[in-house]
Amino acid sequence: MSLQFPPRRVRRRIVIWLGAAGALASIWAVFRAPAPPSLEPRQIDTLANIEQTHKLKIGYISYFEMTARRADTGQLAGFLIDVLQEITTALHLRSEDLEFHETDWQSFAFGLQEGKFDLSIGGTFQTPARLCLVAFTRPLGHLGNGALVRSQDERFAAARDIFSFNRANLTLAVVMGEQGSEYAHKNLTLSKFRDLPGSDLTQPCLEVAGGRADAALSDQYILRRCVDSQPGVLKDVLSDRPYLVLPISWAVRKSDKRWLDFLDAQIAVLDQSGWLQRRRESYVSIPWANSANASPVIPGSCGLPLSIYGSAFLTGLGYTFLISLASITLGTLFGFPMGLAIASGRRQPWFNFVATVTRFLIYVFLAVPALVLIIILYYNSLTSFMSANVAATLALSFNLTPFVATIIASAVRNIDRQYLDAATVMGYSKGQIDVKFRIPLMLRACRQPLLVQYYTTLKLSSLASVIGVTELLHRSQQVIRETYMTLSVYLIMVVCYVLLVSPCAYFADKYELIAEKDRG
Repeated sequence: MSLQFPPRRVRRRIVIWLGAAGALASIWAVFRAPAPPSLEPRQIDTLANIEQTHKLKIGYISYFEMTARRADTGQLAGFLIDVLQEITTALHLRSEDLEFHETDWQSFAFGLQEGKFDLSIGGTFQTPARLCLVAFTRPLGHLGNGALVRSQDERFAAARDIFSFNRANLTLAVVMGEQGSEYAHKNLTLSKFRDLPGSDLTQPCLEVAGGRADAALSDQYILRRCVDSQPGVLKDVLSDRPYLVLPISWAVRKSDKRWLDFLDAQIAVLDQSGWLQRRRESYVSIPWANSANASPVIPGSCGLPLSIYGSAFLTGLGYTFLISLASITLGTLFGFPMGLAIASGRRQPWFNFVATVTRFLIYVFLAVPALVLIIILYYNSLTSFMSANVAATLALSFNLTPFVATIIASAVRNIDRQYLDAATVMGYSKGQIDVKFRIPLMLRACRQPLLVQYYTTLKLSSLASVIGVTELLHRSQQVIRETYMTLSVYLIMVVCYVLLVSPCAYFADKYELIAEKDRG
């Protein structure tokens, strides 16, 4: 007896349901998995590696005079680079033996744990959350924190400490993963937050200057640079009484004990000889704080389970869907008439002018990347009234518009004339031909290319995270900020995108098959 397989339609449904079940099972497994308290997957002896390879991999975070690449030479320079060069001479390493990898405040611990680099030299503060993940060297200096507001904002004239900002009607701008963000979320529970991703600590200053936040919280070095760049516009109301004075240190893997002991010994020598103090004094733009005012750093609870963050992923998924839907709708509404304009065969001078301008706009928006559109729309004085959600939606719709226009124009130009001629011979009016033949033929030709662009727009919505839109990527980064479970969180994010896009693709293909049968 021959083996009977189910029909193709049934097999397709079985595969889809099995795939959906597998995706949900993977989310459940990641949520249920306990977070290991140490998150230390690799045991690496850095000193032994240096002896064998004569190479050192270093992670750095751009931090102005602390660590930054010079625009003229492309070389790294700054206070932390000076200290690094002094210490690596004891290892007989030359500058070409040092391999630098740029990272950020959220990812430096993951980079250490995964062996992407063996030392993180960002101007990193020791905080309770970070102490769960990495080991810190002896301090290289201390910095305090402040609060930046608009100079004319009288609400903060009497602010005496950071708790003056713990109000329900205030929006505070912070950079995710940065020490000021950790402290604020834990202690200023009444305030609302604008959590900004990336390593650029000046972003909160721009939020305050643009009126999108009431105050920016960060270390006083960054706030001083912001005040100097916009004199009379911004001020640090806690400049003479910093809060949370913390040590700046380098970070290594917790298991890399020999490497940590070596670095501590070298830093101690530089400190006791006075070399470290002299280097700090040479960087006069950095407002070093007195170590006597340092706040105690006590490790917090480690290994928070991901199961408590389900609502964060659902909220991000909802924002991603709504922003994508709005962008697709607007982009289609903008692009449809533009496509008809450049495809029309009219010869009137005024219409030729409109078509020429339309083509020019299409070429311009085809050339500008979506991320650039988002940044331009959000960070400028003319559109400062826009919220991040509105700016991201408009930018993504402008990015989609030229693609819709070119697809529509191509579909119009490639309509088979024999259908239209046959309709004319059969006595249909021009309006009837447009409604019953021209538009259906155009939609049939452009349906699939448009769907591809719609899926792309949905994925491009992740770019909105750079301006603080709480879509799926941004929410995932917020969870990483609190758990530092980078790989698990990003796996959940990928599955969420699959669950969001796959049903749309399936029903689109289903509709296409039904339409094919109807035409047959």
